[in-house]
Amino acid sequence: MRRKLQNILFNFNDLTKELYQKGAYNNDNDNLLLKLKSSLTLDTYFNAFPLKKWKKYTKIRNLSLNIKLKGKVQLTIMESYYVNKQTYHETVSSVYIYDSDSEKIYDIPIKIGCNADLIYIKLLPLSENAVFYGGYFYTNLDEDLFNNTKLAIGICTYKREEFVLKNIDNLNKNLFNDDYYKENVDVFVSDNGHTLSQYNLNSQNIHIFENENLGGSAGFCRCMLEAFFNKNLTKSYDYILLMDDDIYFEVESLKRLLEFTNLLKKEFNNSMIAFSMFPIEQPYLQYTKGKLREKNISKCINENLDLRYLKNVLINESEADPNFS
Repeated sequence: MRRKLQNILFNFNDLTKELYQKGAYNNDNDNLLLKLKSSLTLDTYFNAFPLKKWKKYTKIRNLSLNIKLKGKVQLTIMESYYVNKQTYHETVSSVYIYDSDSEKIYDIPIKIGCNADLIYIKLLPLSENAVFYGGYFYTNLDEDLFNNTKLAIGICTYKREEFVLKNIDNLNKNLFNDDYYKENVDVFVSDNGHTLSQYNLNSQNIHIFENENLGGSAGFCRCMLEAFFNKNLTKSYDYILLMDDDIYFEVESLKRLLEFTNLLKKEFNNSMIAFSMFPIEQPYLQYTKGKLREKNISKCINENLDLRYLKNVLINESEADPNFS
């Protein structure tokens, strides 16, 4: 069966667009109208494919790209390798030329025998009015290798209605509009401030409950209790993702997380996954990718990385032990 692993995303906000796509293009109804003689690259935080991690932690044995184009376009698949914090190198994996006067979808096999940290695509238009409509990376695998993960999301909040309302609206429009996610994902909100009942947010997938204001730890604990021990719920969850309330997030990250756990190797079932945090004022500058604590000293992992640059994206993908000094 075909499993979609990672959608290609576009973004046109001046502060965040280089986390998605780089190069010369025009926004054509939320598609990319490519500029002749100028390349477009997806060597970015959201669109490069972290091949090494998918090979290490999951059951994938093949990888393909589904992409929609119009016009004559040269498509290059690139491999990027992390060396150290100062050095990386790249290799061309494959080059294709496609030509169509109308929108056309192409399925492209990707070589995964390499040890590349990241795979990404580069597009060079060879005709006027070439358009890139998007696409996705996918794998084909036997159905019995699929884990069918059930995911709970826990949010603890105290009187931050503006964020919670926007985030729940985002989930309803971009996640729970799909029956697959309706069946496999639920959200549990611990309302420590007792301010959300007036908004009637409860639904098949959104579960809000008032909690005493005993801090974030108690709120997240309540989320876990509701998810795993509430006898009125029919689902049995495999994992819970704990999220802050005062954030904005890319729903695609949740889809990728679910698919990653759907294909996770058995020996990693009890592992933890940490999400990155970015300041809202500078959403391209990673605040932290988690924290380490040793002898009462805390250290942020990959703190203050500007992820508009490929070198820093590769640093962020590296699993080398952070220097605890």
